[in-house]
Amino acid sequence: MNNNNNNTNTTIRKKHGFFLFIFSLWPGCGEMFLGFYKQGLSLLGASMLLFATLEIVDNGILLVFLPVLWFYSFCHVHNMVAMPDEEFYALQDHYFFCTSDEDLKNIWASPKAKMVTGIALIVIGISALWNSLERILYNIMDHQFMDQYISPFFDYIPRILVGALVIMLGVLLIKGKKKELDAIEDHTSDAV
Repeated sequence: MNNNNNNTNTTIRKKHGFFLFIFSLWPGCGEMFLGFYKQGLSLLGASMLLFATLEIVDNGILLVFLPVLWFYSFCHVHNMVAMPDEEFYALQDHYFFCTSDEDLKNIWASPKAKMVTGIALIVIGISALWNSLERILYNIMDHQFMDQYISPFFDYIPRILVGALVIMLGVLLIKGKKKELDAIEDHTSDAV
């Protein structure tokens, strides 16, 4: 079996060396350097979205995701390069969390994705407004009074909002998984 028969994209090439190492230091760039543009763009987009969210929300809780994303991308690139040639050239370039462009469209068209995106945007917006209000009040009010009484309160609200969002997403995922399992159980009991 010819390595290039499995993959019609001729830009995907196994590369090694200094430039691969340098590009793999930024999430997504190593994948794009190897020719996996969809994977690279989705990781690069996730890192840019995370940086933008960190800047807007100004919340240290989200910093936990930066090393996770970085290590995943770095290890992913070097694991792909370490594969035997036949396996490497058999890899398909696809976005993360879906295997085709049609799957990506279906994910974004689903009501659950719209709801989760809406909730996330609302929480990010409230957090950004909250941080701006805190800065305005800090400039208006007595700094000692603000530092002692108001700032601690303002610092916890965005964290509470992000925590509530994470809990809500977890509940939605559990409910969705439970419905899936119940549907499978109902289907198997009907088949028997």
